[in-house]
Amino acid sequence: WVQEQVDLGALSLAEAERHPYAHAITRWLGEDAPGGAPRVTSFTPPSSGRLVLCSDGLWNYAPTTERVAALVRAHPATTAPVDVARALTRVALAAGGRDNVTVVVVDIVPTHASMHQEGP
Repeated sequence: WVQEQVDLGALSLAEAERHPYAHAITRWLGEDAPGGAPRVTSFTPPSSGRLVLCSDGLWNYAPTTERVAALVRAHPATTAPVDVARALTRVALAAGGRDNVTVVVVDIVPTHASMHQEGP
């Protein structure tokens, strides 16, 4: 909901984030999803690293990519992705964790072929 309001120019990001509907979900996948085709985005990482997918339950307490990256880098590269995800979840819960906290961490190792693909 927040991003939709900002994209429409209806509210500033700060206003939308403070709004009572700030955590409303307006689109999802599944049989009961609203009409229209799902919006899908593809991304091919250019190099090895860790991919973090999270809900606003973490993002509310680490609201920049720099902050999330710093939290991830606080763990040695040998730390299992699930342990990094648990640590990020603990950060959100320790900060107040009022919303659900969902965190997925995946190690990315691009194949030789994907590193040389041409983009659209």
